Amino acid sequence: MFLSHYLTKTPFVKIPRNLYSEKFHALFDWCDRVKINFSLYYLGQAGCLGLIDGRKSDNTFGYIMTSTLSSALHDSIENTVLNLALRAFYYHKYEGSTQNISLQDFRGLQNPSFKHHGALALNVEYANSISFLFENPCGVIGKPVNTSLITHTTLVSSNHVLESIPASFVWAQSKYSQGLFLGFPDEKFLNLTRLSEFSGTKQSLQTILNLPHPMD
Repeated sequence: MFLSHYLTKTPFVKIPRNLYSEKFHALFDWCDRVKINFSLYYLGQAGCLGLIDGRKSDNTFGYIMTSTLSSALHDSIENTVLNLALRAFYYHKYEGSTQNISLQDFRGLQNPSFKHHGALALNVEYANSISFLFENPCGVIGKPVNTSLITHTTLVSSNHVLESIPASFVWAQSKYSQGLFLGFPDEKFLNLTRLSEFSGTKQSLQTILNLPHPMD
């Protein structure tokens, strides 16, 4: 869902803070004090995108984001907030802008990783270039791919330590969705049929947002 929004330049719809502010008021009070903007956005009706904006904080950095898809929106919100809260404390106190890379740096990478995508998101100039996705009042709650069209494979780890953890690791895939990729958008990575369906307009390599995505 995130990449369908991102690649087609479709702004997100912000989740009203009154749906979750009471439970996490201490966190948001801290964010206000250190000038970090903490926002949540809809990914379909039940999914949630979390965004930390540190461009105005004392220890300046760009964006940190994560997403969660649960069966209910309130579960997605809770998981997303807890995930981002830990990262907000860390980057504000210890890292800030020291871990970011510029778009020019990213372009020079031979084998970019998800870590590099996250480092690019921390760059203020890059964050400014994609801010229209999160600051437009005319956003859209996109329609997700039907879950019946998604296949799931439970992954088995070779690390025996993980066997004691009460969690399963699942790989989900569908030829009807826009898959995650590394580096700049390339036609071999794009599901133009899905992107066109999502946006309601015909999409091509020339119409999409031709920047690396910020997800790490």
